[in-house]
Amino acid sequence: MEGIRMNVEEVRRLLKQGESDTVEFKTSAPRSSHELAKQLASLANTRGGVVVYGVAPTGQPVGMSIADMGHLRTRVQKVAESLIRPADDQYSIRFQTILLDGERLLLVFVPDLPEYVKPVRLADGSTYERRPDGGTFQTSEGISSSHSENSSTSASMFTIFVSMSFREDEEPALVDYFEAMKRAASLLPGPHRIYRVDQAHGDFEIVPEIEKNIKESDLVIVDFTMNRPNVYYEAGIARGLDKYSVRTARKGTELPFDVATRKCYFYANATQLELILRDPLLEAYEKLRDWRP
Repeated sequence: MEGIRMNVEEVRRLLKQGESDTVEFKTSAPRSSHELAKQLASLANTRGGVVVYGVAPTGQPVGMSIADMGHLRTRVQKVAESLIRPADDQYSIRFQTILLDGERLLLVFVPDLPEYVKPVRLADGSTYERRPDGGTFQTSEGISSSHSENSSTSASMFTIFVSMSFREDEEPALVDYFEAMKRAASLLPGPHRIYRVDQAHGDFEIVPEIEKNIKESDLVIVDFTMNRPNVYYEAGIARGLDKYSVRTARKGTELPFDVATRKCYFYANATQLELILRDPLLEAYEKLRDWRP
């Protein structure tokens, strides 16, 4: 996608041809991040393409304000960074603004991603692709009954405690990261449960509850993204209890020396995190299940 640009006449021809599996028209930005993610992911899962904002479904330019364009670009970048951008920058989202018949349009170019990062999933685990007529459909691979845990309550339940930042108001991508962890855990061959302390119900003191959960878990996933003090505290508890831990962090996270010396898996987005965790979780499961009394 490096260097993609379209001139006025190319855009005009694009609008005349109408929507397809690689082209989508939108009069304005979607209200929800879920819908925005679905637009980007469906193109990425098919063969890439372009979303033209400021255009009616008929292909008629209606334009967008400069302020709306700026807000939309910020939203697209944030969603793309957590959703579909692999580590290689050549596969990042590209933008272009163009003036057509007096109307400002925003073109968002979505790359045709390499197969190793497909399918791109939304936070709820769903996957979407494009139809030749321009419609979007949910693939059967993305339809699942549950990704969070196996419902078995037998004594063989494999429990995974996740220590990570809860500051989703500051960083919405944290929702996607936790969903990616759950999807990776869903591939384990036996009964399992993956959870965070903020999901527990009842009246309890948070610190003792965290210590109890770590002690009773089989495996601890520690994600250092955003460098929250509580995560380092919980990582220390897990290490003190000699718990099997898998450490992760978003690329760019600076780790203190005494933490950086231990194995940590770095990822660029939720899709990459899911792929990275599959083998370490399976390896941990195979090792730890033989230690059970």
